[in-house]
Amino acid sequence: MAVIALISALMLDQSRERPHGLDHLRALAILLVLVFHYRAYYGIPEALIPFGVNTVAAFGWSGVDLFFVLSGYLIGTKLFEDIDNHGQVRFKRFYLNRAFRILPAYLVALAIYFLFSEVQEGRGLQPLWKFLTFTQNLPQDLRANTFSHAWSLSVEEHFYLILPAILFLVFNNRWQRRGLYQLVAWWPWAWRFVTSTGSNSWNRNSAAADWARR
Repeated sequence: MAVIALISALMLDQSRERPHGLDHLRALAILLVLVFHYRAYYGIPEALIPFGVNTVAAFGWSGVDLFFVLSGYLIGTKLFEDIDNHGQVRFKRFYLNRAFRILPAYLVALAIYFLFSEVQEGRGLQPLWKFLTFTQNLPQDLRANTFSHAWSLSVEEHFYLILPAILFLVFNNRWQRRGLYQLVAWWPWAWRFVTSTGSNSWNRNSAAADWARR
């Protein structure tokens, strides 16, 4: 899936009016993640070590952070443009766009994993409902680690749910004042959730490397 995403990032329609350098950064982020996992599970070939590949791979986990930042910027830009042009977040349009962009490939990948055991890597799948509800990372079972890399997509789906709701509360005239109070009230809980998720992702990467060495 990472290879497909890399190809897509490099072959995006050039007519889009947006900084194309972001696509290059996204491709770089995917490469960092690929090299990081290759190093964790197989090790870097000795012939490549003098070129600094091993050093770069050690920081490959930062590719996930970079990917999240880029995704947040692009999705946030779409939502703010919606508010600027239409005065509000158009939820139906936003979620239909996200669904058609993500679900087809994701559901095909899920079907392949659950129907054909021959293609499964790792030590087993988590329940199907966790993949369908994007809660596979809450918490993630490191022993049943087949298709475990879907945790990052789950985090993105959580972002798609939270950010539009926050912007609706903040910018909707009817709910603006009440929304700001709600935002202040819930912010400590939201921050606790975000920091715990970040800590879990770091632990996942460390645990993956530990499992690979066994």
